[in-house]
Amino acid sequence: MTFVGTIKANKKEVPKEMTDRDNLRLGSTAFLFTKELTLVSYVPTTAKTMKKLVLLLSSMHTQPTIGNTGKPEVIEFYNATKGGVDTFDHFYPVCANCMPK
Repeated sequence: MTFVGTIKANKKEVPKEMTDRDNLRLGSTAFLFTKELTLVSYVPTTAKTMKKLVLLLSSMHTQPTIGNTGKPEVIEFYNATKGGVDTFDHFYPVCANCMPK
């Protein structure tokens, strides 16, 4: 099983080098690799999200690949597949009254 998801920058496990906005330019990407995980730090270039830091953690991406849009491949993959949980929840709602006993 693999995963790709966002992570908050204020987590103590995230190194300061990945969240230091003073050293990051618009459109810049930083990658951090361990044996099993890849952490990506990306600063978008759009006016709406300028200087907003995007952090993603992936267990399936192992190369520092930039896609055709100029964004890291990890972010392109996340954006293309992030609706899966919402779609699943739409068809199979989870609530106290819906769960089988």
